[in-house]
Amino acid sequence: MPLVGDITEEPTSIKQIKDLINYYEDEGSITDPTAVRQLQTHLTAVELFEEKGETNKASKHLAGFKLLLNYHSDHMTKEVFDILQHDVDILIDKNY
Repeated sequence: MPLVGDITEEPTSIKQIKDLINYYEDEGSITDPTAVRQLQTHLTAVELFEEKGETNKASKHLAGFKLLLNYHSDHMTKEVFDILQHDVDILIDKNY
């Protein structure tokens, strides 16, 4: 499992999800570099809204991230897809 923190704990930031995506790409659980780039780019935009305290925009873009995640679901294992969906849902519920 990733060495990006304690994965048994719920995520508290977009950075943690970005780190997970990098980890899963490195281990081969996300197989398309284009998918990784698009997911990371989208999260970078969300991260900027998060840093500025613009929670409405962050929430809206996280919902869009879930659509993008769905679009790229064929390029990752079901386990990774489920983990990322779950983590994004937690961030939406907690922070936005």
